[in-house]
Amino acid sequence: MGYSKNEIKDAIEELRYLISGECTGSAIDSKRELELAIDILEERLRGDNRISIDLENGFRLVAEQGADPNYNREMFIFVEQENGAICQDLAVVRNAYEYDDDHDLRWKDDVYEVLVYDDENNEDYTDKFVIDRYRSPEEEGSA
Repeated sequence: MGYSKNEIKDAIEELRYLISGECTGSAIDSKRELELAIDILEERLRGDNRISIDLENGFRLVAEQGADPNYNREMFIFVEQENGAICQDLAVVRNAYEYDDDHDLRWKDDVYEVLVYDDENNEDYTDKFVIDRYRSPEEEGSA
């Protein structure tokens, strides 16, 4: 079973307390790792960028918007364990993009990509599908 929103809020507050330095006698290996954990927990708490379906085997099928604000037009689809750990990537569905000569990100608003992870033993995607946006006959006539 997952954690309630109140349990996640309590965990965030505990992590903030540990990071603050007010807590004495605790060994914190990496303040940055704890800050990142808080960011992840807060993002999951918001939940507005995540769809989760419980599977019968105790896993969850999840579709989640990427956390990087520079790549906010990507949706990751994966299988997650009960404890929240990702155990298998399935696909990335995204608005296509490219980099210009200055290495700036440029979104291609009318093109989509689906990256499929078809080999459970490989963390790299195995297939890439490029899909042009559908245009209705009315839209085509006005172009």
